Amino acid sequence: AVRKALRQRYPREKVFLVFQPHQYRRTYALFGEFAKALSRWDEVLLTEIYGARDTEEDKKRISSFQLALEVNRIGGRAEYFPHFSSVVDYLLKRAKPGDLLLTMGAGNVREVGEMFLERTKGYRKSA
Repeated sequence: AVRKALRQRYPREKVFLVFQPHQYRRTYALFGEFAKALSRWDEVLLTEIYGARDTEEDKKRISSFQLALEVNRIGGRAEYFPHFSSVVDYLLKRAKPGDLLLTMGAGNVREVGEMFLERTKGYRKSA
């Protein structure tokens, strides 16, 4: 629904989706569905999973790196970043004026947008 709304409002702009999955157990259980949904975005930048109520066994089962591999395998475009600062570094190299940056997740992923704006100062905050 979010992707569809963005495309209606911004039909030609490139969208960088920074996604932070919530809970290892949930990411494992919905792995295929997440990969399919994420593969529809222009470019997905995956941060590490935001754990909550997960066991050590849950954490060993899945990672955002594995999710990025699956998104790419099914035809999407995804990159994994272990730290928010590395996401911002990537965006500073790749994003162009007019591109959109969307952060989604249940954790502190909004900090990526804040860090990006702080480091660029010249981009307009929108949407």
